[in-house]
Amino acid sequence: MIDNYDEKNVEATLEAVRRLDDEDVAAFVEYEREHKSRKTVIEPLERELVEVTPVGSQYAAGLWFDDADDSRRVRRSRRVDRAIAEGDLEVV
Repeated sequence: MIDNYDEKNVEATLEAVRRLDDEDVAAFVEYEREHKSRKTVIEPLERELVEVTPVGSQYAAGLWFDDADDSRRVRRSRRVDRAIAEGDLEVV
C-alpha cells in the first residue's frame, strides 16, 4: 500500500497517505491499527474521513452510490462538506 512503510516515521507516513484515494485511506487506517497502531497517524486520518450516505439521489458531491442505502467512508472536502450542508449527503 505504501512503499517502505516499515521505515517511515509519522510525518513520512502521513505524507505518503495523501497520495491515496478515499477507499485506500480508510483501508490504510485499519492496516496501521493492526500493525504499528500509532495514534499520531490514526487520529488525524480518522478526522479527515467521514462516512456518508446519499439523500434522494445516488450521485452527490462527485460520489456514486450503487444503492440509495449505501454508505461510503470518504475524505472531507469542500465538495463533501457542501453536500452535507445542503442535505445531499448525510453523515452516518
